[in-house]
Amino acid sequence: MAYDAVVIQVTLNPTVSRAGMDEIIGFATAAGHHYRVEHSDNLADWIILGDNIPGTGATVSIIHTGAYGAPRHFYRVVVVD
Repeated sequence: MAYDAVVIQVTLNPTVSRAGMDEIIGFATAAGHHYRVEHSDNLADWIILGDNIPGTGATVSIIHTGAYGAPRHFYRVVVVD
């Protein structure tokens, strides 16, 4: 059995900012790749906020509606392809 692997190096340096009661997660992207943004309250259970987000070579932002009032949130950005 043979496998192909592609390794890319992307420095995401995500940012989180606030707009009203929403949190805005911004991260750098690479053109030609897709991303998924997930959040968790406990680092065990992850919920998808945005999936198959196309990379543009610039910063992309995702809005987590109503998240500001919650006690805590963890975010992660996954390079899908």
